[in-house]
Amino acid sequence: IIFFVFVLFILKSCLCTDSIQDIAISQNTNKIQNIFPKFISKKNITINNNNDNLTISNITNCGAGTFTLTASGSSNPLTWYADAQGQNMVENTQEVSETTSFYVASIDANGCRSALKKLDVIINAIPALPTVANVPVICGSGSVTLSATTEEANCHTQWYNASEVLTQGTYRTSTLRETTQFLVSSVNEATHCESAKTPVTVVVGSIPA
Repeated sequence: IIFFVFVLFILKSCLCTDSIQDIAISQNTNKIQNIFPKFISKKNITINNNNDNLTISNITNCGAGTFTLTASGSSNPLTWYADAQGQNMVENTQEVSETTSFYVASIDANGCRSALKKLDVIINAIPALPTVANVPVICGSGSVTLSATTEEANCHTQWYNASEVLTQGTYRTSTLRETTQFLVSSVNEATHCESAKTPVTVVVGSIPA
């Protein structure tokens, strides 16, 4: 009985849960009123729920980085967590070096929290640099075939000149009359992550008189 008296005086503010039912509260109040009619009056207890349904978009990146976590679908303030139980709060800007999950909920004016939604920051590996085959020297003018290899699965090599993509695999140059630099990289076909570009110089030497 003493416990119910204590609970009724504590539960004057709004509750953010469905675990306490109006019927149960009413029944318990009636029981106590029958015993202490002069001291106990009925209290209206409001059950509040935060039904915000947040929308998130997972983040995918090639390699580590610093990311801003975002969610939409609510005008209430958002709180981010590192765990699915919503116990460990974190900032919405995170440095991530491997695939990591974060969780977000909105908090309404009554202090009620919405259901947590998961956001994944997916970190894909950056391929290693390709291995470039020997590049012959051109005397006077001419063309050469450039080739490079990558040992990583699902990767191909990609050639560039100074401003555009040329081709994948091997590349046959046009006729060169001066020393020219090309670039080559490794590209993962599944994730589209690309290695740094390796410079490849084709030297064009003059023919002696």
